[in-house]
Amino acid sequence: MHSARRFLLILSCAALSIAAANAQTVLFGNLNSSVKGYFPIGPIYASFSTGSSAVNLTDVKLQLEFLDGAPMGFSVGLYADSSTTPGGLIETIGSMNDSAISGNGAAYDFPVSPGIALAVNTRYWIGLSANNGEGSNTGWALTGSTSGTGDISSEFYCIELPQQTSEDRHSARPRGIPNGCYPNTNDPFVMQVTATPIATVPTLSFTGITLLSLLLAASAATFLRRSQPRES
Repeated sequence: MHSARRFLLILSCAALSIAAANAQTVLFGNLNSSVKGYFPIGPIYASFSTGSSAVNLTDVKLQLEFLDGAPMGFSVGLYADSSTTPGGLIETIGSMNDSAISGNGAAYDFPVSPGIALAVNTRYWIGLSANNGEGSNTGWALTGSTSGTGDISSEFYCIELPQQTSEDRHSARPRGIPNGCYPNTNDPFVMQVTATPIATVPTLSFTGITLLSLLLAASAATFLRRSQPRES
């Protein structure tokens, strides 16, 4: 009976380890914040930082709204940090056409698959840039709050709009705001950045975890039956 209990303990530890490897961590999240306005894409950036654990970037959600004008397109990218400003492009996460964006404002999901390994205790940037190299008619939401998940108030945002689109008619921010980088205490962009731990065991989907759990339970039941003393 003691060997059976040890076997069940090992199975339970294995299942918990796999579940932990699939746990999601929100590095930056303020999607529930009230929207103050929308700033046109052109390019614009928002930073986030990792903690002391190694993680893979797995998902980015952005609060966006179509403003007006002819639909164009934009791309979402992960950028390195360069002295608290956006550095080089690490990877393009996704792209969309303005025509796919609602005029009422909504959260849009950009899954990252396969995940991108992020260094510990490091700042990165999510950047939105127009595909035509000038500007997009989609706007990224701003909020007047620094509440949410992650150390939002310690992060930054940067604006690099072309001169002809540097005035934002749809935002509550002052007209003609200069290009540059600003602390998030001045109305951060609205987004959610999600990561999963980098583990030494393979990560599984929810379906994979469910199937493995059923397999472990069946194996345990078989072991227990075989461990019972037989009648002579």
